[in-house]
Amino acid sequence: MRWLKHEIPPFLDVWALLCVLACTSHQGTESLRPTSSCRLDDRDMEVLQVVFQQVVVGSGVCSDPGAVLVYAEAARPEFPETVEQARQREEIEERISRGEEVGEQELTFDLGTPRGSSLEFEQGLTLDPATVDAIFDRQGCRLGELVPPPRWRVSRLEAEQHEKLFAAGIVKGWKRTQSKYPEMVCLVKFSAPGYTHEPEGAVVSYARMRGPLAGMGGLVVLRRRDGTWQIEWQESLWVS
Repeated sequence: MRWLKHEIPPFLDVWALLCVLACTSHQGTESLRPTSSCRLDDRDMEVLQVVFQQVVVGSGVCSDPGAVLVYAEAARPEFPETVEQARQREEIEERISRGEEVGEQELTFDLGTPRGSSLEFEQGLTLDPATVDAIFDRQGCRLGELVPPPRWRVSRLEAEQHEKLFAAGIVKGWKRTQSKYPEMVCLVKFSAPGYTHEPEGAVVSYARMRGPLAGMGGLVVLRRRDGTWQIEWQESLWVS
């Protein structure tokens, strides 16, 4: 069993728009306001542009042309569980199947922060521990401009705007957001990309939402071939 097929996101932070569904120990709020003036570079934005056009807009989830509201800063990355996390989970499941008591603390080990670990994905792409840490370290870095397809528009949601809109909770926050952006068809967030070199590959996690309980998050693996980034594999991480 893998968390990839869960219907509820197991490791979203409370700041996220679907935070009411979180089921791990992340209980405090976390601001995405950047700690430095870092900005995602041209290669990063080239990767995110492909994911934006082909996975977000081209998927049909953000169905009718309109305004796509994009969070202006790199979001907390979301990944499948690591090998060690899978071992912990399987051990707990085995103890439960034997009728043993399992403490609440044991059931809330953090599935969302595989820092310092290698991550292996489909298609033979592996991120080393330093690369995984670098993705988390770039959380809060500014995104550059994303170019929408014809008849679409992109609006940016700044951290301060997000905090004000959702200060009274997720439901009221969505009402305020839809009132402020009446032509919005969905809200999107991206993690900073992570890269491999041999062969050149990239990994991005993303979320797209149409309402307080209408969204999904996923992972995209890309390869660079003939000078362009191409999506090789993608997987849903959660659906609400």
